[in-house]
Amino acid sequence: SSVQLSDCLSLFTEPEVLDEDHTWLCPHCKCQRQASKQMLLYRLPPILVIHIKRFAFNSFTFRQKIQDFVQFPLRDLDMSPYCVPNSAMSPSTYDLYAVINHHGFLLGGHYTTFAQYNISVKNTGWRFFDDSTVTPCSENDVITDGAYVLFYKKKDAE
Repeated sequence: SSVQLSDCLSLFTEPEVLDEDHTWLCPHCKCQRQASKQMLLYRLPPILVIHIKRFAFNSFTFRQKIQDFVQFPLRDLDMSPYCVPNSAMSPSTYDLYAVINHHGFLLGGHYTTFAQYNISVKNTGWRFFDDSTVTPCSENDVITDGAYVLFYKKKDAE
C-alpha cells in the first residue's frame, strides 16, 4: 500500500483525546480531568530530519516491519499546516537533499543513501551511496519504498 508524507504528518499532529487511564491533573482544582492533547511545531529548524516509523508492535514481544510506500516531495515540502497557528514563523518550505533507505527486515538488513552532491549549490545532481560505492543517479531514483530517514533543507537557509 501507499501513503503520502503529508498524511503521516497530519496524523502526528492530530488532536488526541486522553482516555481514563491518562487523565490530566488540573493545576487549579487539583482534580483529574479528561483532556485532549495535540503536537504542533513551534519553531522550524534550518535542517529538518523526518524519521519514518517502519515498525509496529503486534503484541508485547512481536514487532513487524512496515513496508508501506511513503511518497514524499523532493521540493516545496510545506510544514506550515503542522505548526502552531498564528505564530511568527519564518518561511516553512523545504527541499529534500538526502534519504537514508533500509532494505531487509527488522532484525537485519542493509542501509543505502541518496544525497545531493553539494547542497549549497542548486541542481548539482544526486548520488547513490552503497557501502564503498558512489554512483550518479537521477532524481527519479530517490523516491523508493525503502525510505527511512528524510533530510530537508529550509528554502531560506541558503
